Amino acid sequence: MKYESFHRMAMKDLIDEAIMDEESNIPLKNRLIKRRLMDFRAYLLDSGLSINRLELTFPESRHFIGILKWGCLI
Repeated sequence: MKYESFHRMAMKDLIDEAIMDEESNIPLKNRLIKRRLMDFRAYLLDSGLSINRLELTFPESRHFIGILKWGCLI
């Protein structure tokens, strides 16, 4: 997955990191996952990805937050 490759971390490690932030009661705006998603979005834009493709790709990554936040698929 491109998101994993970009951050050079396995999805399990990214999930564990997000869970740790949540359990530490870090506000959503300061969590590592937000910074990682914004960095990934910037990377996609800088790589010349079209806006249409970005709109298709980025929501898939944001979907990951919904799974973590609500514990289910949304």
